Amino acid sequence: MLNTEYIGYVATALTLGSFLFTDMVRLRSVNLVGCLWWTAYALSLPETSYPVLAVNFIIMVIHGVWLIRNRFKNQSK
Repeated sequence: MLNTEYIGYVATALTLGSFLFTDMVRLRSVNLVGCLWWTAYALSLPETSYPVLAVNFIIMVIHGVWLIRNRFKNQSK
């Protein structure tokens, strides 16, 4: 199993790296994966960090809804 600290570093790198993209689909996709890593990080802490879980769950839902809407919008063109 990965060390908790390494999970946090991967989550940080993905979150920061996502903002290097100009394409919104890539930005949101990479950021969504970063949120998954933040969730893993929060769950791997000795005492689960519920604020980290909550904010990343909400961000994942926002990105997921945006990606689904964008996909269907582009398919209808």
